[in-house]
Amino acid sequence: MALDLSESRIKAATPPPRKSAPTARQTKATPAQVQSYVSPKQKDREEGANGLFQLAGFGLIVTKNYADAGAIGKHAPHISHELAVLADKNEGVAKFLDYLTEAGPYAGLITACMPLILQIMANHNMIKAEALAGSGVVAPAALEAGVKADMARQTAEALREQREAEEELKMYATPTPESEAPNGESKAGWFQKSEA
Repeated sequence: MALDLSESRIKAATPPPRKSAPTARQTKATPAQVQSYVSPKQKDREEGANGLFQLAGFGLIVTKNYADAGAIGKHAPHISHELAVLADKNEGVAKFLDYLTEAGPYAGLITACMPLILQIMANHNMIKAEALAGSGVVAPAALEAGVKADMARQTAEALREQREAEEELKMYATPTPESEAPNGESKAGWFQKSEA
């Protein structure tokens, strides 16, 4: 179907009738519809507060306060957001959150290193691994068995490769009609000369 762009058709087209002007009640957006602008500073402050809550949650897991750690995980993001909003109006809160944003990368590093430190402590019987299972710490015997299995697997692979190489060497060292070198000598003789 062709589109009619003739001048008479374009002039004949009229816009739809305009409804009455919207009232104040019609223009008011609901809170769910409003998405406020979040400044980079506010976002940094929110992340700093979240980092503090993550450290607290990790500490609670270590001390077996799982319900409290769960509560922090569930509610901390909303609290962090509200703290960042409050910081725009309260200089004391702003200074505290700004300090957290400066320490934020260090808090992330601490959180990332903590499972390794706790695992080493568990490996040396300074703490019980079972108490920290939720934080990625496993029984030292499990780690030891895994490392030994990896070593055994690597040794078996090296022995297999060695056997294959020895078989290949035997194949080239035993002269057969197919194993002649380009100059007419056997490949075994050629191989032995090339070694010298």
